[in-house]
Amino acid sequence: NFENENGLGNMTSTALLRRSRLKFDGFAYTPKLKYKLELGLSNNDLSGGDDTTKNANRLILDAVVMWNFAGNFELWYGQTKLPGNIERVISSANLQFVDRSMLNSKFNIDRDMGIQLRHKSKLGGMVTKEKFAISQGEGRNITVGNVGGLQYTARFEALPLGEFKKKGDYMGSSTV
Repeated sequence: NFENENGLGNMTSTALLRRSRLKFDGFAYTPKLKYKLELGLSNNDLSGGDDTTKNANRLILDAVVMWNFAGNFELWYGQTKLPGNIERVISSANLQFVDRSMLNSKFNIDRDMGIQLRHKSKLGGMVTKEKFAISQGEGRNITVGNVGGLQYTARFEALPLGEFKKKGDYMGSSTV
């Protein structure tokens, strides 16, 4: 008996597919009306069906419509990442480390359903970005039982040297 001879106990192994996602984005009718849809297909993404999701899995990660209604103003509606936490907004493919910080997991509800107003302006060579969101405050795919009230999120970014190339401000580490 392997367990008794080597004293290792009951050995098991597990194979895990951490992320498997489908992403769609584009525009409808005009480039001023964009959309993004992201579906999570792995067990980690699908878990969490309960009374708040009407026992459905949590397939939808992002389902958001973005409308550029005037100048540099965009109005977003749907479920997506909230703008306040830069560590959460950075894609997992662009993180510096394998995982996000433990602090991020304690103070973050991931994605949420709501409305966002975004604006970008230039002052000389400096770029500023303002982002405001009002959301359910319950997290992704919650359809009933909003018990905590609304969540208000805001973020102000000042880029004194101008915009980064290829969204470099949303990279966790240097890719050079």
